[in-house]
Amino acid sequence: MSNRKKQHALVLGGSIAGLLTACVLSNHFERVTIIEKDPLNTKNAPRKGVPQGHQLHIVLARGLHILERYLPGLTAELAAGGAIVSDDLALDFRWFSDGGYRPQVPTGLKSVMVSRPFLEETIRRRVADLPNVQINAGTKVAGLDSTPDGTRITGVKFAGGSEQKQKVDLVIDATGRGSKSSAWLAELGYTAPEVETVGVKIRYASRLFRRPKSFRTLIVTSGQPPHQARQGAVQPLEDDRLVVTLHGRGDDVPPADEAGFNAHARALLTQDIAETMAGLEPLSNITVYNLPKTRWHHYEKLSRFPAGYLVLGDAICALNPVYGQGMTSAAMQAEALDKLLSKRSLSNNFWKPYFKQMAKVVSTPWQMTVSEDFLFPQTEGTPPKIPGFIANYMGKLAQTINRDPVVFTAFFNVMHLMKPPITLFHPRIVWRVLFLKGKPSAQMSGYEANQQPAKAIQN
Repeated sequence: MSNRKKQHALVLGGSIAGLLTACVLSNHFERVTIIEKDPLNTKNAPRKGVPQGHQLHIVLARGLHILERYLPGLTAELAAGGAIVSDDLALDFRWFSDGGYRPQVPTGLKSVMVSRPFLEETIRRRVADLPNVQINAGTKVAGLDSTPDGTRITGVKFAGGSEQKQKVDLVIDATGRGSKSSAWLAELGYTAPEVETVGVKIRYASRLFRRPKSFRTLIVTSGQPPHQARQGAVQPLEDDRLVVTLHGRGDDVPPADEAGFNAHARALLTQDIAETMAGLEPLSNITVYNLPKTRWHHYEKLSRFPAGYLVLGDAICALNPVYGQGMTSAAMQAEALDKLLSKRSLSNNFWKPYFKQMAKVVSTPWQMTVSEDFLFPQTEGTPPKIPGFIANYMGKLAQTINRDPVVFTAFFNVMHLMKPPITLFHPRIVWRVLFLKGKPSAQMSGYEANQQPAKAIQN
């Protein structure tokens, strides 16, 4: 059932999750307003509300597919602006992991290498061009407005005491990791959702360099759990730039000074990144971003929730950005919202199937990333319970990926969220993992460490 007769939807947050949500809602509502607390500019500079904007971002194949579906021609527009479009990312990807290099074989998975600010600004421009979408920037929301009994959200309260005057049919919180939904709902007498928290203790350090025009390769040197947490990547960007991002965990993190940054790069498991940086012209200072925890707010477990209000993106589930699945997860959530609005009316209980569906969407990237995080001893929290035979199989899988293109292709599709993880347990893949001859490695001993008790963490 269409919601076209509904008049007005508000989206809180003008980042990629909020922009794509507004794009989806424009097909179901007469008016959509995006409320963004940061002033917006067109200089492709990171916004204050996106402190990680300086760091490397990648659009996975699934995310690019969804973006292109809702914003046709976006990839071509990004390419026209200088972004590096890879028609088959695996062929443009030099990736060292699990003791060797991943195969560079055709997978058919397309991606685009672009800075976060340029990607966001391009999407924003396309969404702003929609006739029924308006963006109000530099506007801060202080709380929610509701019916007298608090059972339905009717608008928002702005900082300074003013209130949304026009009737609102739906408010969606897409404000990201800094979401205040739990506090706002508590003010109306609602119970806060259970929060699943993992202490990842990640620190990023990034620097921009002048990119040689012929350089179009994504370079990644992964760490080696449980002992080597240092990782790094090089990504080509628009405007003849490339970004080098280094990261570590716990106390072993990249410094913000040039000497320490370069030393961290040299201490990686390959010299690929250090050698790429050598001789290049720096275009920026070194910027750092700290991420102590990842969180999943389990709204799907609540028994009571106001009508006319939903939460989406990092405001529901903030993943570890090391794995590059955050933007794609948000796109998948927006796509799921679109499908629900096409099938169901916006009833008082719409939130129940909505949050149930969101939990299904975020469960896969959450479980994938958390399982990897707990291979490192710096991670705090409750590790997922992985049966011994599964952990053993995953260790063998990791040893096989680098030497078997078929297994690698299956793994790459799962990593890009194009296929579910169960794909890796298909009989054809299991046979290759268990019986393919080749020299084994002991690189996945972290899976055994994953079975050990971890330190508790406070939310």
